[in-house]
Amino acid sequence: MSTKPTLKTLLSIFCVATIAASCALFRPAPRGPAPPSVSELQYKSLEGMQFQWTGMSSAQMSLKPHETLVAEPVYFSKRPLYGEIQLGDSEDKNHTVVLDESKGTRSGYDTMYIDANNNEDLTDDVKLVGEVAGAGGNVQFPSVEMSVAYSGKNYPYNLRAQVYAYDEIRVIWHPLGYCEGELRFGDTKYKVALFDDTSNGLFNDKYETPPRYPRDGPILIYAQGDTMVLDINGDGTFEKPYDGSPEVYHVGKYISFGDTCYEMQIEPNGRRVTVRQTDVPCGYIVTAKNGGSAELIGTDGAIRLNGPGSRAKVPAGEYRLAACNFEGKDENGAVWRIVGRGMWSQPPVQVNPNEKTSLMLGPPLKATVTTNKSGDSFAFALSIAGQGGETYSAGSFQQAGRPVPPPRLEIRNDKGEVVVRGNFQYG
Repeated sequence: MSTKPTLKTLLSIFCVATIAASCALFRPAPRGPAPPSVSELQYKSLEGMQFQWTGMSSAQMSLKPHETLVAEPVYFSKRPLYGEIQLGDSEDKNHTVVLDESKGTRSGYDTMYIDANNNEDLTDDVKLVGEVAGAGGNVQFPSVEMSVAYSGKNYPYNLRAQVYAYDEIRVIWHPLGYCEGELRFGDTKYKVALFDDTSNGLFNDKYETPPRYPRDGPILIYAQGDTMVLDINGDGTFEKPYDGSPEVYHVGKYISFGDTCYEMQIEPNGRRVTVRQTDVPCGYIVTAKNGGSAELIGTDGAIRLNGPGSRAKVPAGEYRLAACNFEGKDENGAVWRIVGRGMWSQPPVQVNPNEKTSLMLGPPLKATVTTNKSGDSFAFALSIAGQGGETYSAGSFQQAGRPVPPPRLEIRNDKGEVVVRGNFQYG
């Protein structure tokens, strides 16, 4: 016997079905990896920290200021010298610098005034008294905090200057600060730092060889740009200067990390960085399993490959090898390390969309000795090349962290007797 469902039963079924549908509709979707993010970066002074280099720039000096000054201190020299330090990205980025001689004309430029707040008034700035640093009249001055404008807003920027007085008097300055924050790829966080290695007050200069420089010899000779350092090993320090460290990334538009290519935008003041996965056509550069680390430069900056058998996803296009390094153990277990340089004479590396390009570098190495005769004298030069045409100097070879002694040269006569024995002086 069948019974018809009552209205109450139908309503109950409808409510249960509606609730189930609603639960299915609002069930949270599975979470994927978090998009990359960077915290606000904080500017920090390098005062008291030891770095081999932090960038450098210089200013030529003249007897007249480059801009109109509203006020100046009383100078002891009858020939004060004027120059300018260009910092930031504002319309007026010229900070006047003046050298004075505290003991009178021709006694030596040991006093400096810098228009730190860029108001064209040198009477409200700190008077810097220098110390003689070595022969030739070079003078080292204390550090100074500048006020540098970026997009109409001022930020602190530290530098240290010195007088360079060999063939001509110049003012040289070094950045004395960096911007530090935290970068997250997926669930992993890294300390990140930006260094103004071009010494112009900007932290986003793309690493490249400016057009005014020749395209011959090693690529790194004239390459310039700012540097980003990631604390990948988590030891709390930034491995700088560049020595092939996997933590050093020269600034570019893209960064390859974890088999993903990201676009990176750095604000000129270095306080803010945005990173997102790129949608441009990409391919891969791959190192051999017995290969080493390498850095390549493309039209949009530098790309790193860290270690043997690694690969980097990069935008399609041409790249040139800038530097590489290799490590290996000998039969006694000692670690050997060599550092090489890319040459403009090497053909570029072509990366096509969705394809892999193998990077063949390093051993076996080929050593060549060339001879140059001048009168009764002979000069011998040693060159060492890798598989890809990159070059190595004998001075770049290390064993167990120590430089390897320079190679020796012997010349024998037809009787096998040694007539000349010596070392390669620069190899």
